[in-house]
Amino acid sequence: MKNEEIHRFLLYCARWQVSTVVMMIPMNILIFFGWKDPNINLIIVQTIGSFIFFRVDKWIMNGELIKRIKSIVKIIRRNVNVYGNKTT
Repeated sequence: MKNEEIHRFLLYCARWQVSTVVMMIPMNILIFFGWKDPNINLIIVQTIGSFIFFRVDKWIMNGELIKRIKSIVKIIRRNVNVYGNKTT
């Protein structure tokens, strides 16, 4: 695997974990309001998740998110003394 593929895979794994948390919120709201059928709730919540994560998946798969993250890290390193060197 190339480095970029590894980065994409790690981002996808992170996205997968975030989607679990994001989907728990509407699932618990549905249960609170009396929607007890887990199958129906899952369909509703998966639909909500697909709207939220469609763009995120697109960014991960085309490498755009990796480019944005690298540029943000570059800006932070330029502006913050990450390495502990004295700046004059």
